Amino acid sequence: MVGGANEDVTQNVVEVTQFEKREKLLEILRENAGKRTLVFVEQKRNADFLASMLSQSEFTTTSIHGYVCNPPPPQADRHALFVMAAFSNCDWK
Repeated sequence: MVGGANEDVTQNVVEVTQFEKREKLLEILRENAGKRTLVFVEQKRNADFLASMLSQSEFTTTSIHGYVCNPPPPQADRHALFVMAAFSNCDWK
């Protein structure tokens, strides 16, 4: 299926207020300890801030966004980063 989720991927949408987001995210990540998780944000600066906050909360993180260099890397390079993360031997928490 083009444009659909892989059957091995579980997608969850949780509706919370703006002020509940960080604590709810930490709760979800702790409940799913040991599972690889992608978190999508709306802005590049939010990705960097969230990665920093999660690192301070003892989660192994990285942020990936389209404007890490000028010009942005090709789509294939961004895909390669996801593949490396998916098959890496890093200690995901």
